[in-house]
Amino acid sequence: MLDRNEARRLHKDLVTTLGKLDWQLLIANDGAQFGADVDRARQEVGPLACDVTDLLRALVNLDRVAEGVRADSEAAIRRAGQNIDETVELMSGEHVEAWSEEFRVTLEFTRLAERLSRIYGLHANPEDYIFANRAQKLLYQMCGQIGATVEHLVAKEILALPSREDHVKHILYATCRAAFPDALPDGKIVFRGLLRGYKPDLGVPGLKTCVELKLARDLKELASVLDQIVIDQGNYGSIDYTTFISLIYATSKEVTPAIAQAAIQEKMETLGANPRFAWTALVTQGVLAPKS
Repeated sequence: MLDRNEARRLHKDLVTTLGKLDWQLLIANDGAQFGADVDRARQEVGPLACDVTDLLRALVNLDRVAEGVRADSEAAIRRAGQNIDETVELMSGEHVEAWSEEFRVTLEFTRLAERLSRIYGLHANPEDYIFANRAQKLLYQMCGQIGATVEHLVAKEILALPSREDHVKHILYATCRAAFPDALPDGKIVFRGLLRGYKPDLGVPGLKTCVELKLARDLKELASVLDQIVIDQGNYGSIDYTTFISLIYATSKEVTPAIAQAAIQEKMETLGANPRFAWTALVTQGVLAPKS
């Protein structure tokens, strides 16, 4: 299975190093015009080019799905080795006379990085590459709307304002059970560990998918929640359940999907975590009673 965390790390390093290489090439070729240290820049170009080559090859060879890019990558590497200073002219505007000069090596490697990003699904929405069928996507969408569902039911005085995680969990289960009759509630699914069992909040056997709900009223609680999510990723999963949704029920607008995703990614890279199964985190904004 594709190690998407490693793919993201390699892609990030490749793009960053390409930017450094492009800058040093610019100084090495044109820096004399503005008094830059051309000799030092030229010394930097070689090691950076080696780093870029190593990163590109590592990214291409990470998974067989990218085999189609290997020949183009090796051809680009050979051209870079023959003449790393080669430039090409590109039309940079709507008119033919608007041109810009770019270094071929950074242009070609950047395009290859973009191709690999698309192949590995690094910048796609998680539901686009994790969920294989419409039913799984429906479950994902229902989880994303649970905050609005709770808010609507409370506003219509159908439900009391929830104050705890289990209150929201029961509403989530009831909602999902209406669409997925085989849905199982908290406690019905157990992933056995050496010292204890781990129980997701909701599972749908027919979809091989589980949902784990977390509450985060603010960024401080989010930090604690993310620690729990990383622990869950290392302990959940079996041949019967291979896809997981970490659903973060937030009451503060400062808890955004972008912050949650970035923080999870940072934490996983720091810990060197690599979930064996497919996981995605989802933030939904809802209502909760104040802490007593």
